[in-house]
Amino acid sequence: MFAYYISTPLKKVKNPYIVGMLVIVIGFIFVCALPSGVSNVVLLFGIIYPIMRSVGLSKRSAISAITIGCAICGYIGPANAVSGLVITQLGDATTMGDLFVTALPYIAIYMVVALIVYFFTARFFDKREAANLKDADPEELKEFDMSQVTRPKWYSVFPLLPLIFVLIFSSLIPGTATMSVVGATFMSFVIVFIIELIQMRQAHETFAEAAIFYKGMGSAFGTATIVGVAGTLFSTALTLVGGINLLAVKFTSLPNMSIAVVLVVFTILHAVMFFITGSGLTCIFTLMPIFYSILTAAGREDLLVPACVCILLVSQSIGQACTPVSAATLFISGATNEAPTTVAKRNALPAICGGVVTLIAIMIFLV
Repeated sequence: MFAYYISTPLKKVKNPYIVGMLVIVIGFIFVCALPSGVSNVVLLFGIIYPIMRSVGLSKRSAISAITIGCAICGYIGPANAVSGLVITQLGDATTMGDLFVTALPYIAIYMVVALIVYFFTARFFDKREAANLKDADPEELKEFDMSQVTRPKWYSVFPLLPLIFVLIFSSLIPGTATMSVVGATFMSFVIVFIIELIQMRQAHETFAEAAIFYKGMGSAFGTATIVGVAGTLFSTALTLVGGINLLAVKFTSLPNMSIAVVLVVFTILHAVMFFITGSGLTCIFTLMPIFYSILTAAGREDLLVPACVCILLVSQSIGQACTPVSAATLFISGATNEAPTTVAKRNALPAICGGVVTLIAIMIFLV
């Protein structure tokens, strides 16, 4: 329902590449409200993809916009539990809400650059591949039927409640109490649960739907925890054999600016690992403990927050958009009968250009 109403204005836009740009923005909003890359890709593909095709956007440009939009922001969204795990790996240098507020200007920079580059690259690729582009099939233009939805229209606001609470109860608005992401999420859950109970008057069905929330949360935490334990074990073993001390001695002898260069190196390394493995969690929990040890040994705890922004925003966005082996890319390439490498090729320039400009801005203003 949220996806349907937020995509309705797209039908009034005539330029297909402007539609693609707007879908990237919508994808980002989805990631902030619903922190699951592949789920959002499935949702956007089912509801917005037919609209994109009906206004004349090519298949490849359409799936590129969807996957780029769901990749921007990476794991830095205020409702994403992985952000909290990364902050823990970096010594609890900040909170999830404050991290999102700190990252907002850099998210905006990434978004603007990616949108501009997408507009020109999508048009360039479509002209170059014009002979291979096919007209939309009638099945592709079949839109979602809202008559199947039995809930009121104002239910579409509910997915945004955690984001709204985090932004209102943060340093953005002076004088307000600070609310954690966990608190905002559970407050939103309680509000929606009570409204659903009153609205539907079916206690059994409402409690059954509430159980889905807890099962999904348990599944997400289970995966992240297992990978986190494995990554921590790896970094601990590296410390015991003296690897961390060796790196720390080398870096502590370098000037301050060189430590910032190390931040850039780890950001690039993380993006490359994500591209190869297709798993952001594996990269995070393999590199973060090592990176934290290097920064603290060098006496540069002031770089912990910039490190969070670089890894969660720049590295994750580039890696997730460009990798041909992530679940989101594999799903949409299979659904559209396009090669995963084609999706990765279309996404590469917007994602990398946005990441490079954002990384430069972080080095100038945040480090």
